[in-house]
Amino acid sequence: MNRNISDDKKMKPLSMLQSCRPNFVVDGGVPYAEDYWNFARIGNIELRPVRPCGRCVMTTVDQDTAKGRSGVLSLEPLKTLRKNRTMKDDRFGPVFGLYYNFVDAVRAAQHEQKIHVGDRFLVKSLCTSSVVHASDVARHYKEEEEMTKKCD
Repeated sequence: MNRNISDDKKMKPLSMLQSCRPNFVVDGGVPYAEDYWNFARIGNIELRPVRPCGRCVMTTVDQDTAKGRSGVLSLEPLKTLRKNRTMKDDRFGPVFGLYYNFVDAVRAAQHEQKIHVGDRFLVKSLCTSSVVHASDVARHYKEEEEMTKKCD
């Protein structure tokens, strides 16, 4: 992402972790691979994507000072996300990352299943197309789920 924002070597790179404040960060893989993830597992907890994370103006606020960024970075990362990460399903604005739900939330709660730093992340199935290019996110995941069932 920083490569897309600026080639100016003097500029301090933006921390997408700081700007976007994710709950989970997966190390490795190719940029935006999550667009194709369907079912996943962290430790022994199964997850299903619900929708991409639409990003708002809070990503342009320096989280250390609570002030808006100035100069070249004043509109970042939204400016770059709008160029590269705008969905056909325009309800979400520019997107970065995914929202997930537990596949079996009741079981997870009853058994007090926990996720720990360092737990292995496993993509159980991939979508046949990127969610970012979907015109209807809910239909996209429903169709992908049906296709997965047929292959099982």
